[in-house]
Amino acid sequence: MIRFVFVVLVLLAWTAQAAETKKDPKILAEEKEAKAEEDAEALLDRDSLQRQFQGKVLLFPDGVQGERTEIVGTFVCGGNTYYLKLAAPELISALKRVNGSNAMLEGKIRNAGKYFVVLNVGTPGAPIYERRKRGGI
Repeated sequence: MIRFVFVVLVLLAWTAQAAETKKDPKILAEEKEAKAEEDAEALLDRDSLQRQFQGKVLLFPDGVQGERTEIVGTFVCGGNTYYLKLAAPELISALKRVNGSNAMLEGKIRNAGKYFVVLNVGTPGAPIYERRKRGGI
């Protein structure tokens, strides 16, 4: 009887592991591409990478994400539209405050410009204003 229970438990564990490893090939390819981009970025100088972007944040209503629950909305920046992913779940409350308006987001562009992974949320400040002397040079 004990052997039978042991065999059943081993089979259940094996099938559960096999079910977890069977992911959509598109999702696996995206994860592999994101990992390759992170490895390539690690070789670059951190100061030379642009990490702050200003644009309009548009969040999806609750329950509209579909099967890709990690995508929370879109970010329109410089004529490009990116799907928003969060580096940490607590960032969603900050994104809800700036939903529908311009915001300064700090993060990384992933998968050849398809996704923007948000690391930090801020609001845009006043534009840089340079005062010059009247009268020219």
